[in-house]
Amino acid sequence: MNKKIIISLLVIVALFTITGCGSTKKEENKEEEIVDKSLFTIKDKEFHLDTDKEYEGLKYKVSSGFREINNLTPSSTYVQYNYQPENSSNYFYFRILFYRGKDIEFAKNDYVGNEKQFEFKDETINNISFKLIDEERTDGTIHHYFITKDGNTYILSFISQNDISDFEKKVLDSIEL
Repeated sequence: MNKKIIISLLVIVALFTITGCGSTKKEENKEEEIVDKSLFTIKDKEFHLDTDKEYEGLKYKVSSGFREINNLTPSSTYVQYNYQPENSSNYFYFRILFYRGKDIEFAKNDYVGNEKQFEFKDETINNISFKLIDEERTDGTIHHYFITKDGNTYILSFISQNDISDFEKKVLDSIEL
């Protein structure tokens, strides 16, 4: 009888030991699966959304590896980001236009024209309402996101012959008004 009790205790201890080791391995695997949420690729080149920016009250993130250009047009101002490797064409353009005291229709007509093909689709990302114009193309992206705040209009324009959907999503997720 003593042998049965001892064997039963050994079986119970063995079960606790096996279960304990298994949970430690699961915890170790979880730690290894950490994903860098700032990382994105364009045309097999890796970038990180690692720089906080603000333009005319709009906060967002971009990569420190991008070139920044500020400009003024007759009806708006804008900041543009792009990446152009040596001896190559641009991978993309990301532009934020600001129309002080202008509504969405004015900005749309000024920037993309008033053709019927450029109709708005309603989008909401992080509780921010956008009007989207998707100039559909098979070889890349032309998306224009329109935002209004305090009687002003912003356009976030993503243009590329490459797949920049991950970059676009990460920038839109970073927007704060």
